[in-house]
Amino acid sequence: MKKLFLLFPLFIYSFLGLAQYGQEDYTTEDKEVDQYPIFIGLHSGLSIPLLDFKDNMGNLGVGGGLEFLVNINNSPLLLGVASTIANYGHESLQFVDPEGFELAWKTNSSLWDLHAVVQIEPPFGRKFQPYLQGKIGFNHFFTITRLVDVTSGGDDGTLERIVDDNSMGLSYGGAIGGLFPLDRDWRIMLDARVSYLRGQASSFYAKQDSFTILGDTLDAFDLFESTVNMVRLEVGVLVYLR
Repeated sequence: MKKLFLLFPLFIYSFLGLAQYGQEDYTTEDKEVDQYPIFIGLHSGLSIPLLDFKDNMGNLGVGGGLEFLVNINNSPLLLGVASTIANYGHESLQFVDPEGFELAWKTNSSLWDLHAVVQIEPPFGRKFQPYLQGKIGFNHFFTITRLVDVTSGGDDGTLERIVDDNSMGLSYGGAIGGLFPLDRDWRIMLDARVSYLRGQASSFYAKQDSFTILGDTLDAFDLFESTVNMVRLEVGVLVYLR
């Protein structure tokens, strides 16, 4: 069974100033206000290829990510970083080598990205907080192929590991989303958003409809090059750190 590895670099998220909007009885004497509150968020997501990327990449990307944001002096402005990884297909082939060992080739194609984030949270009240995001950073396509000893009982049985076509390019876009409190103090929130991302031309491997065997290796992906444009649907949890 193919494992999907999720890479989650950390992110700083802040929100406390806007969470206090709409409380008429709130004063600085009642509660000390942190000028730079910090939040961390964990998301799962579905990436939908668009335009040339859709023509070349037949699969949806499935993965997740992590974010950090910090509020600037309890204003509607937040700054931070966000990173996600998505898997765009995997394949495996089991065979017996000439010496009688049961082996398997396992390969997958993935996209990792890292963005600087600017987030605006207009005052909206206490039940729901909409926001807008701007993002700029890079994306990185890579394909990992492993030769695995199926009968091995130690570690994961990997005998050989090959990383193909490390391709990197500029990525930028925006998102619209909303925060929904899961407790009275807005310390834990449901976070849902839709992002549109544009990426400059990159090379990547897309899974074939069927694979072929070349010698004792697995040929399951074709190499393409195109701009990397997508819509990403994400849902997760945002947690107040301090």
